[in-house]
Amino acid sequence: PDAYVAVARGYNDWLSQEHTAVAPDRLLGVALLPATSLDDAMEEYYRVSALPGICSAILHHWPNGGAGPAEEDDRFWRAVVEHG
Repeated sequence: PDAYVAVARGYNDWLSQEHTAVAPDRLLGVALLPATSLDDAMEEYYRVSALPGICSAILHHWPNGGAGPAEEDDRFWRAVVEHG
């Protein structure tokens, strides 16, 4: 899990600092949120929402890191709605 979180963070940093920075008027970044745990997904969501060039985010699994939805995911969806 730690390696996966580090890869997601590294990709998101590259996306913001290198890729979208080339032409911020036409390149928008879709950040990768780690699917290791709800806390990891939420932490990275808040972090990337402040990065320049990032306009959206994608999850490859449910926020809880599992293959299906769980009640705890509501905390993530609520944060997304409230934070924007």
